[in-house]
Amino acid sequence: MRATYNEYMNVHITSVAVVTHAFTPLLHRSPAPKVINVTSGLGSIANVLSPRRMARVPPYGASKVGMNGLTAHLQVGENERVAVEKAEAPRIRFFISNPGLLKTAFSNYIAWGKEPKEGAESIVQLMGDEEGKFDHAMQWEHEEGEMRIVPW
Repeated sequence: MRATYNEYMNVHITSVAVVTHAFTPLLHRSPAPKVINVTSGLGSIANVLSPRRMARVPPYGASKVGMNGLTAHLQVGENERVAVEKAEAPRIRFFISNPGLLKTAFSNYIAWGKEPKEGAESIVQLMGDEEGKFDHAMQWEHEEGEMRIVPW
């Protein structure tokens, strides 16, 4: 059990932190840097507590909640860096994309899942946002043709 939890936490929290830290100098050289982490419906406590039909996989879900929290803390830290340092480097914008349940090997190609291309739409929308129209929230999904905020 410990090994299972450690593996999920390592992949979704520790590895995300390490990779983000490694790329931060390059991101600060970009004119409009963004980090988009991919979460799951299980990463939303509001979704997990709802009566929605969702799998209950505690190690995976807890690691996604942790990754979402890490992303929020990274954004706050980046906002403080810009405010305190009055830095020349642009502020990194952090987002979380919830693609939804996808028809992939991970879900055993579940019949009611979305095609991966549909799931990627929230990532594509966040990547293309240069005007800051998604800056008022961190966690997003693309459903029924529109971007929606995912509840925490």
